[in-house]
Amino acid sequence: MCHRLLPFSFGLLRVYRLRERFMRVARARGWGLLVSTGTGVGLCGSLRDLEWRWPTASTLLIVALIQQRHDAAFSSALRAGLKIACDESLGEAPAASLKRNRKDR
Repeated sequence: MCHRLLPFSFGLLRVYRLRERFMRVARARGWGLLVSTGTGVGLCGSLRDLEWRWPTASTLLIVALIQQRHDAAFSSALRAGLKIACDESLGEAPAASLKRNRKDR
């Protein structure tokens, strides 16, 4: 029940406030409800996406902290894995050769 009540109440309260703000700023009578409803639906989708991703991100963070505490080589392995090995972009050389080939035609 809670997983449906939270997005509904979030959207309902947000749509009312957005409609009032839109009516005052834009002074558009007919489009106020449509624009505010669309914005509210988009914000509810963002909230739902955050609800889905948060448990995964927090679990990964907890596992990484536990691993770092119990394995001395974890921090150095993590830094080595996140280090950028090549300073130049891998796509620049092929793009330059494609430009040269187009000019030759």
